[in-house]
Amino acid sequence: MTELQAPGAKGEAPGVDLQKISVKIRTDAPPSLKLDPFLVVFGRWRTDAAHPAQWVDLADYAHMPNGPGIVLVGKLCNFSFDQTGGPTGLLYASKKGLNGPAEDRLK
Repeated sequence: MTELQAPGAKGEAPGVDLQKISVKIRTDAPPSLKLDPFLVVFGRWRTDAAHPAQWVDLADYAHMPNGPGIVLVGKLCNFSFDQTGGPTGLLYASKKGLNGPAEDRLK
């Protein structure tokens, strides 16, 4: 396993500054999968006012072929069941700049 280092740290390529992270956990769900259950689950998550993501909206794009599916929008990140770019999956995408060492930014 490679150790993550902060920008400018010994052994790291100059100019590397991890700011935004997107992670998609791919599934074998068919493109025809009904996404209504995600509206229910993400809707529950959205009501958590104390969540660090600071949820602000929930969008249903399930009607769009190869679209973003169901998107839970936060001030700091988005979480979705995504159907774009090949396999469907759960997608986390950070939005704000990240601080601290690279290993802390991935937590």
